[in-house]
Amino acid sequence: DLSLEIGGGWLNSTIYNNDIPHHPGPDFAFSQANFTEAAENGAWDINAELKWRGLSLGGEYTATENAWLATGAKVKALNGQVAYDFDLVGLPTRLSFVYGFQEQGPDGTEYEELRQIAVGLETRVTQNLSLGIEYVRNTSFVPLIAITAVSDSDVKTDTVIVGGKLTF
Repeated sequence: DLSLEIGGGWLNSTIYNNDIPHHPGPDFAFSQANFTEAAENGAWDINAELKWRGLSLGGEYTATENAWLATGAKVKALNGQVAYDFDLVGLPTRLSFVYGFQEQGPDGTEYEELRQIAVGLETRVTQNLSLGIEYVRNTSFVPLIAITAVSDSDVKTDTVIVGGKLTF
């Protein structure tokens, strides 16, 4: 009833290798006129998940090799999660909690960090239909479009998401 999975990875090049303060779309013309290219900016990752009966504990840390030229800082993300699978009135159900932290700017900037928590409940009503509800809390507004111009570290958002998942 006990298992541990440990993993890691390397991505040779990421979108954090230019001086554009947003993630350009697929039609963006990458030329010297549009950005100053740095050496490939890879990213590495370590992760683990421990499972025991219906309980799962997981964590992941990801970081770029070099600073993102647009913000002058390495991009880093850390998340931890807990999930518990159980039967609710005879239906398979999962209760989950996730904490995430992302850093992509120098200390003291409006775009330095973003923190998020999410609490969710999902129940499989039939083999093909699941219903769920999730609460998400973000502290800071750090969009990946014009990150250096419109970020605001004082913003707090609370969101409730209700939905269904139909599997064919």
